[in-house]
Amino acid sequence: MNKDEKIALQYLESLGFENIVHEPDGNIPPDFLINNKIGIEVRRLNQNYMSGNRNNGLEEIQFPLLHKIENLLSEIKSDSYEKSYFISYTFRRPISLSGTVNEMKRLLTEFAETGSIREGVHVIHNRFKFAIIPASEKHEQLFVLGGYSDHDSGGFVVSEVNRNLEICANEKSEKIKDLKWKYPEWWLVLVDYIGYGLSAAGLSQLKEIQTKEYSWDRIILVNPLNPQNGVEI
Repeated sequence: MNKDEKIALQYLESLGFENIVHEPDGNIPPDFLINNKIGIEVRRLNQNYMSGNRNNGLEEIQFPLLHKIENLLSEIKSDSYEKSYFISYTFRRPISLSGTVNEMKRLLTEFAETGSIREGVHVIHNRFKFAIIPASEKHEQLFVLGGYSDHDSGGFVVSEVNRNLEICANEKSEKIKDLKWKYPEWWLVLVDYIGYGLSAAGLSQLKEIQTKEYSWDRIILVNPLNPQNGVEI
C-alpha cells in the first residue's frame, strides 16, 4: 500500500466503513473495495505538464533535480573558505538533469577553487539559471541551498485543481472502463497536493467553473495533511 492509499484509507475509515479490502482483485482496479460493492480508486492530485502526448507530474523532475543539486552543493569542498554562499536556481521543463547539473558543478567548482567565476546570476541554458549570493555568515559548507523557483508550477489554486482534476479523472476512468461492470458503484479519491482539500469558498468556486461531467459516482478530494478532511465535488 503506497502513501496516498494509506491516506485514502484513513479517510474512508473516518467515514465509519469497516469492511474495506485493499486490492480485492489483485494488482488491478479497484484499489479498495467497500462492503463488496463500492470500488475505490486512489490517485494523487498533482500539477501536471504535457511532454509529448503524456501528462507528467511536476514532481517527476522537481524533486530529482533538487536532490541532485543538494548533493552537488555538499560535495564541493573548500579547505579555507571565509564565508559561505547561498545558491538559488530557476528552471522550466523540458530539462536535461545530468547535463544541467554537470555544468553547474563545473562553474561552482571553478568558483570555489580559483575565484574566476563571479557572484550573481549564471545562465546555463534558456531553461535553467542559478545565482551565487554571499551569505552574511559562514555556514558548515561553502555552498548552501537558498531556494528554487519552478516556472511550470503555480497558478490560481482553484483553476489548477480543476485543470488537473480533469487529467487525473480521465486517466483513472480509462483504467476502469473494462471493469466497471464488476461493482455497482465507483468512487475516485484524490489526495489533493494542490488545494489540500479546498476551503468551502474554494469548493464553491470550483463547482462554478466546472463544465465537465465525469463517470464517477463520487469524486472526493482529501487533504494529505489531515486525512479526515475530505470534500466531495
